[in-house]
Order: sequence, then structure tokens, then C-alpha cells
Amino acid sequence: MARAAALTPDDRRKWERDLLTRYLERFAELTDVKPDFDECFRNYRQQIVHALLMWTITLCHSPLLPNMQPEDTTLTMIERMSTAMADLDWLKE
Repeated sequence: MARAAALTPDDRRKWERDLLTRYLERFAELTDVKPDFDECFRNYRQQIVHALLMWTITLCHSPLLPNMQPEDTTLTMIERMSTAMADLDWLKE
């Protein structure tokens, strides 16, 4: 999820498959387990809603909790997550 929030939408669109490929290659080097790219990408797409939820909680937290991030940062992350959800058709099987 980090790349969906940390990267601008244009950069995420350009790099997310390559970044996941590199992550899976490195994982395989360290564990001798080669995860299936399509399954991992599907899981990545479907878990984006969880990241959106976490950023929304950051924006709309209880008054008993401290501000965890500046509001403009949180709104940027929510926008990026929402854009990723739309781009990646997160509900598709």
C-alpha cells in the first residue's frame, strides 16, 4: 500500500508493477519462495481500501487522540488512495 500513498498517481501508474515485481524477486531471493505476480497484484488492488480507511481515521479521529498528520498531508493521501482504487478497479476479482 505504501506505493499507492507515497507516490503521485502518475508515478504509481508508471512504477507499481515494476516495484511489485522487484519486491517479489527480492522476496524469492531471501526465502526461495516465488509468489505468483497476478495473485499478489490482485491482493494489492483489493487491500487498497484498507489503506484508505487508515488515512480516513487519521483525518476523522476522536478528539481524545492527537493529530497524527497535518490535514493537507492526510487529504493528499486520501486522494491518492481513492485514485488508486479507481485506477485499479479494486473490486474486480
